[in-house]
Amino acid sequence: MLPTEHIPLLNMLQPSEVPAGRQSFAGLPESAMPALRDLCRVPEQRPAAYQIELLQKARTALTHSVSVCAVEDSEGEVADHRFHDRYCRIQRVEGDRAVVFVTSLLQAYQSMLADQVQHGMTLDQPSWWRLRRCFDTLLCYVCGLDWPTDGEPVIDEPNRRPPEENALWRWVIGHHVFLIFIQGLIMAFNEISDACDNDDEALTVSGLALATTLMDGSTTAFRYATDYSASAYEQVVVPTMMPPVAMPGLSGLLSTDHAQLVSIMKRVRVKLADAGPAVIEGAHAFEAAFYETYEVHKLVCSRFRGEERSSLLADSRKQNEESAIERLDRFQRSRTRRPRAHAGGGCPFSQNTDPS
Repeated sequence: MLPTEHIPLLNMLQPSEVPAGRQSFAGLPESAMPALRDLCRVPEQRPAAYQIELLQKARTALTHSVSVCAVEDSEGEVADHRFHDRYCRIQRVEGDRAVVFVTSLLQAYQSMLADQVQHGMTLDQPSWWRLRRCFDTLLCYVCGLDWPTDGEPVIDEPNRRPPEENALWRWVIGHHVFLIFIQGLIMAFNEISDACDNDDEALTVSGLALATTLMDGSTTAFRYATDYSASAYEQVVVPTMMPPVAMPGLSGLLSTDHAQLVSIMKRVRVKLADAGPAVIEGAHAFEAAFYETYEVHKLVCSRFRGEERSSLLADSRKQNEESAIERLDRFQRSRTRRPRAHAGGGCPFSQNTDPS
């Protein structure tokens, strides 16, 4: 039994089944729409406790049957994507794709808010705003409504360091948040890909804006998932990721969601090679957010001595002589470009040498 198995499972689609675009949610049950739309009304000004009540109401309205995907046990002596899901408390399911996606989104949002209310946090208010706004934007998207206006959410609890014994719970719930944002990015890039095929510049630009918001949220999710002391990470979290507790080679790179996102981004890069000015501007905004994600990930690693040792979420079967930060530097150089002061010089996506 893994130490994470006391944490609730999050039902998620296989990443290849993530809905593609707004039209995919047109068939959501009409009985659930009032509760979902309530969540989209000035969400930034709602205390977290009240938002939790609305999220539970929407989840209840979307009660549905799903079938669990048949998943074989991990084979061999090292971790694979199945063990990654098991450790992170992800259960892959089949069913109405739009309903499953929205239900996963609601649960991850509710779990994050409940964790913050119960245990506190040390994120500053702008970071907390970005994290909640990312969820609120996705909710508005699936409801076909305008995205949230600028504003700052109410923080109900005073900033306080979560107790060390809560570190593993936050680590896993933080990964739920991150994986929901990754599936949101897959959805956004599916829409961008279709828009490019149909020469729909406006939809391409709006898809890039959604992707930029989600990438910003992913950056903050790194901070949220590690919002505890370095000693809590060393004493509570690290032992759960190492043999004999976990299989060797446990890696974030084993996530099938991550692999699907890399694949769709690679295809979209090709399609945006000859983009017009409006799309190029949106692509530069996304590229800046993508670059910042690596910067923050390296900053988080440095708190936990990532410059001294290989990442515990790095694939121990390859390049195990790299430190965690060296590995992130290599990915950052191959997948992103340093943001420019202006969006000149063409689409940045088409200029990356190794998007894989």
